[in-house]
Amino acid sequence: MTNKEQLAATTSTVEFESDGYDCDDDEGGVNANDCNNEDDDGDDDDDEIVEAKYEKYRDDQMNTGVIAALLGGFALTNSWEMDVSSSHEEGLIDLTAYCLAILSVHACTCSALTSAFLYRSLTQQSTPRKAVGWMQRHCVLASLPWYKVCASS
Repeated sequence: MTNKEQLAATTSTVEFESDGYDCDDDEGGVNANDCNNEDDDGDDDDDEIVEAKYEKYRDDQMNTGVIAALLGGFALTNSWEMDVSSSHEEGLIDLTAYCLAILSVHACTCSALTSAFLYRSLTQQSTPRKAVGWMQRHCVLASLPWYKVCASS
């Protein structure tokens, strides 16, 4: 590969991985070699990495749910104060703003619920290693709440 191709590949990977859920990440993840490994060397380091990833995934879901709930609440409160009854051109702008506020409320509610369900699925796994493996197998689903919050903003 040339330097330009490597730079393009790195740039596109960084942009895709910016949400924190890398679909191809095997570090600390669950694969066949990790489960059958008899060596005790490096297990403490591996366990620390898995535990750190587990805490990150868990905290990301909790924080995204809280942020979505707050944003949805602000959008709902603002929609109560909008006057959409006028029929002239300003009424069209108000009606558009009202519709966007209601769409934002619904997207934030969906994001908060998705985060809550993902948090529950993550914490119900028997070990942090299984939870990290579950999140890495469902990386698109794991990043869905964040995308919904971004879409509603």
